[in-house]
Amino acid sequence: MPTNIYFISNVVNIAANILVFIISLLYCYRRGKPRYLRLFPIYLAVSIAVELLVNSFMTTLWHFQPFGSYQDRARNVIYNLWGPFELYIFSCFLFRISHSKIVRTIFAASILLYGIYFLAYAVGVGLSKETGLIAIVMENITFILPCSAWYWSIFAVSKSIDLPGDPAFWLVTGILFYAVAIIPYFLIAIYCTRHGLDALCGSLYCINNFSLVVTYILFIKGFTCRANILVNISHQAQQGAAGLSTPT
Repeated sequence: MPTNIYFISNVVNIAANILVFIISLLYCYRRGKPRYLRLFPIYLAVSIAVELLVNSFMTTLWHFQPFGSYQDRARNVIYNLWGPFELYIFSCFLFRISHSKIVRTIFAASILLYGIYFLAYAVGVGLSKETGLIAIVMENITFILPCSAWYWSIFAVSKSIDLPGDPAFWLVTGILFYAVAIIPYFLIAIYCTRHGLDALCGSLYCINNFSLVVTYILFIKGFTCRANILVNISHQAQQGAAGLSTPT
């Protein structure tokens, strides 16, 4: 049975997801906004659809099972496919703001490694049998390098930068926060799954939900930045990013 904290975390997560999606529609397509913001309403819309269709909280609370007797299989397939989709959206954004050739090369190699593992898992285990927790860990580890490199490029710039006015700052912070917060949970989830501690794993899932809520709050801040949006502050970091690929 779901605990009270599990129930609350799911309600708050779904409500936050819907709210940030509405705000993304109001702000991300405005004239003068960085074009990479247009990726996020798509990401958030798919996220809402996934939550409503296959989240076990929804099916337990309202007995909503759109896939009928295949609900469990559909849940595994959709959650497994969600990883590559999320990786694609965030990678498009991170490649857009990254200026270091070394970082972009390592990032691309990490994505390729993830893709090889995902295909091997899909063929060997099957997407409908269980959710690939190792793939989720690999996906989030992949985000750490480009996000950290972006911060490094900011610190390497000699001139003053208005970070609170840069949407990329809040978006990178949101992605990095979720990746760092969620990797330990999924490592614990792998251990729990292998040792039959499914109930404990389910109770700890609130960590994922609350981490997502914090990420959504950071996304909202990024979407609603009121600085001079015609100038992408991230480009001011190009000089610092060049230092990552050129010896000083």
